[in-house]
Amino acid sequence: MTTDALELSDEIMRFLDAHANSSASYDPEYDEPGERYSSPDASELHVVAARLRAGVEIDRVPFSEWGSGGYSPYSDQDARRLHDEIVDKIRGHVTGRRPSSP
Repeated sequence: MTTDALELSDEIMRFLDAHANSSASYDPEYDEPGERYSSPDASELHVVAARLRAGVEIDRVPFSEWGSGGYSPYSDQDARRLHDEIVDKIRGHVTGRRPSSP
């Protein structure tokens, strides 16, 4: 894993902690960390962060749109810009190759 990948993973998680809406039914005792979010968009970013941290290739850009309703506050243009910058940074890590199964 590169330092760049680790930094991007941390940046994604900070963004999710600050702006992703949590599911009302999420229980950290029983649910996986990626199930915390009310939006599949945020869950996709969480998967990318976990893969980057583990040194696993990213085979595609995650589907994540600010307008999906999974992020807040919706009118926060700085947060929207940060979201879009993160997705652009992820593009730089996409290999286009499907990872092999263990």
